[in-house]
Amino acid sequence: MHRNKNHVYYEKLHFRKKLSDDRKRKTYVAACLFCHTEVRNTSYSGLIQHRIVCKREQHKFSPAIGTGVVTAVTNATKDHTENVSNGSTKKRKLDIQSKIVNDTKQNLSPLPLSTEVCKKLGFGLVDQVNDSNQKIYFALCLVCSKIMTNITSEKLMSHRTVCYSERYSLSQDLFDVISDDDSNTLHSEIQEKEDKRQINQSKVNKNKSPKKVEEKPASSVHLPQAVANFIFSTNLPFDILQSVQFQRLIEIANPDLISQIPSTDSLVKETLDKVYQCCLEDVKKKWQHSESVLVIGMLNLDDNHRYFVALLRNALDGEEALINSKRIKAHENIEENMSIMAKECISIVSSSLNTDIYAVIMEKSVEAPKRNDVGPCYITCHRHIASTLLSGLLDIIDVKTCLFKVQCIVEELKKVQIKGNLIYKKSEVNFQVDNIFFLVNNWSVIEESLNDSQIVNRNILDLRSVLTDREFKESCEDYVHKFVLVQGFIKNLSSSKCSLANAKILWNNLLNNPLIRHSDVIYAIAKSKFEQTNNFYTMLAYYFGEGRNKEFTKKEQEEISLFIKKSIPQKALKEYDRFESEILELTDARDEYYSCEDFWSSIAEDFPNICQLAFRILSIPASVGDLKTEFSHFSQNYHALDDEQCKKLIFIYFNLRNNFVENVSN
Repeated sequence: MHRNKNHVYYEKLHFRKKLSDDRKRKTYVAACLFCHTEVRNTSYSGLIQHRIVCKREQHKFSPAIGTGVVTAVTNATKDHTENVSNGSTKKRKLDIQSKIVNDTKQNLSPLPLSTEVCKKLGFGLVDQVNDSNQKIYFALCLVCSKIMTNITSEKLMSHRTVCYSERYSLSQDLFDVISDDDSNTLHSEIQEKEDKRQINQSKVNKNKSPKKVEEKPASSVHLPQAVANFIFSTNLPFDILQSVQFQRLIEIANPDLISQIPSTDSLVKETLDKVYQCCLEDVKKKWQHSESVLVIGMLNLDDNHRYFVALLRNALDGEEALINSKRIKAHENIEENMSIMAKECISIVSSSLNTDIYAVIMEKSVEAPKRNDVGPCYITCHRHIASTLLSGLLDIIDVKTCLFKVQCIVEELKKVQIKGNLIYKKSEVNFQVDNIFFLVNNWSVIEESLNDSQIVNRNILDLRSVLTDREFKESCEDYVHKFVLVQGFIKNLSSSKCSLANAKILWNNLLNNPLIRHSDVIYAIAKSKFEQTNNFYTMLAYYFGEGRNKEFTKKEQEEISLFIKKSIPQKALKEYDRFESEILELTDARDEYYSCEDFWSSIAEDFPNICQLAFRILSIPASVGDLKTEFSHFSQNYHALDDEQCKKLIFIYFNLRNNFVENVSN
């Protein structure tokens, strides 16, 4: 209910302030809580006039209900009389109202319940005389018009929590806790007897066969959690809950839910922990008694910070879960922090998720801890795994940002010199590769921008002219045609349906294309993306499928062998030694290429345990660890979350986006 110093009489006369339905003019009216009539004259005298003539037929459950209503009006009138002037018009109306009250209040005893208690809970007092000439008091609910015979404050509060109204919702003030002093204000003459008509009716109802009770529309008791899920999973700022647009949206959808919208503080201090626990429980159910690989990567946030993320991947079904995250300052020791994080993750996974980790994959720049006989196998891989792990995780690229970067690329391409098949500038080939690589990944956005007349500007026209300039020996347009092939390769490689076996076939097909094979720059781009996406698993599939271990360094062969021996059962070690000595030498001597499936199918009978491991690895999607999310640290910085709260937020965000939690409840 709207509270205003100048409109206190609204509450006393049982009205509520409401915005008029007339959209042309923003005006307020007074809505009667009895008959729902909208009174446009919101002055005190105007509301009194409506209260006298209010249609109360629908509320006449007993002859004395009207008396209780007039009693409430009288109390409000007396309070207001002390604050108004003695004008002739107001005085005449007050005299009329006083006469009505005096006629109806003859021989009535004092009110049994404090009017303040009734007013807080949204009830009106009703009195009645039974057949024994005894006074009985009732409470009339101003929301659903139900009559309460037991008018203790506890009963009234109990009714208020289950009362439902389709027309409007009372203010949150109605749910205020009543103090013990208010609950002891009952009059000594209160009698909780029912009249004979009510007693007889209750006996008849007992003799009848029970009927199914229609369920009232349930209120959204889980609204705070539902709102939190929406905010967390979409990475919206928390203070959007207090915005006028969000409040208006909820009011249109269901006005009864306005009072249940959580505040920003409660979202951080209370709801965040609840949703985190629900997500954690759901992850536990999905990951218990499974074998997994722990992948830890690092991303440079800026010049001052570094960010670690630990991703758990199920080797059987490809499920992923974000286990831990950590932000450190740039001057802190990276190797030490990553090693500490690996130990923390292993402890969390073994104790909370009941999952076995058979391998920990970290960056090549980090020295792997000494392997214990009972612990997981530590494997180092390409440093680019961090970029793959957090691809798009901390950066949201929109059209404007893309156009700005395109402008930078255009300026660089204007200075490019073509010599043979190489693009170079002051021998900085890698710099140019990065620029063109960005152009490849965002080409779809650029094409959309080219077709949009509103944003076609000088930069786009310059880009077109550079790409189609025929003065070069090999124009940039030819490079774009080659990039189309690479882009298709990257898209297929990133698909969740693309296994490592499929990835190897795609890679071979790409290399067999003469446009790619004879272009060092484009080959370097494709190879870089291939290695980033597949990292160690690509080497393993390549090692298994074709047996060309001569292309690997001695250290890489040791890592692969160590990984395999750790992954297979002890009883299969002899089998693996025989496989390594016989099969790999045989495949080295073959000229034709073996596909991964054909190779392992042909030797499945002789090496069943090794083949089972190979097929398990080959079925893993090629886009290992690719989260494909758009998360930023806006919430952490804007709402000053500590590191622990930020960890929980990222954990919730990732798992909600991956449908690990469908329904979060208390």
